[in-house]
Amino acid sequence: MIKLMRKLMLLVVVFAGVAGAEVLVAGYQTGMAPPYLLRDGDKVSGIMIEIAQMVAERANLDIELQGYPRARIEAALVEGEIDINIRSNPAWTSNTDLYQFSSALFVERNQIVSTQAKASEITTYTDLAGMVIGGQLGFVYAEEFNRGVENGLFIRDDVQLVEQNYRKLLTDRVEGFINADIPFYYDQQQNIEYAELGLSPLIISENSIHLAMRKDNSLVHLVNQAVDELIAEGSIQAVVESYR
Repeated sequence: MIKLMRKLMLLVVVFAGVAGAEVLVAGYQTGMAPPYLLRDGDKVSGIMIEIAQMVAERANLDIELQGYPRARIEAALVEGEIDINIRSNPAWTSNTDLYQFSSALFVERNQIVSTQAKASEITTYTDLAGMVIGGQLGFVYAEEFNRGVENGLFIRDDVQLVEQNYRKLLTDRVEGFINADIPFYYDQQQNIEYAELGLSPLIISENSIHLAMRKDNSLVHLVNQAVDELIAEGSIQAVVESYR
């Protein structure tokens, strides 16, 4: 009888602990490029999902993932629909003063994708003279790149999806296109057609990637502490490297 009572008491304690666990509602952009976001039916994974899950686990929080279009995710954070935007940068937001950004998780670099031979020769903007360079609709690039377009040094030719830029490059309809280094290396692993492509030494822009939360969110300290611990021990960088 005593053993039975002890078991019942243990079950009550465990249940109470589970029921009382705080939940981190994490918002992600549904249009994130692989490998930041990967889909398998209704299941999502990828670099940013893994990092968010690691942070929640380290902070002893449950996690709930919610997807939003890129144009909607900041409003969701401001309005309190989510606790955190799992891929952000101060330069990408219009309400910077409202937010607490985590330490930088990693840095992505936007470079020119072209054939390996041509890419290796693109070291300055003047090396793009006369070229047609692919971009993506709605993306804002570095001021120096924009000036090159405005001054007629080269032509920017936008598409909706990065896959279209790969196809245009392989069929000689553009000389190169802008892509971030991490997605490029992942794409190259997944498609043998991209084996002869490379990245330019010229870096169009560098973006540090952060988690973003409202400053008044009660979980800010827990999340930032978890992020700093995971960065210090190399766990976040290990996730990024696993997709290269």
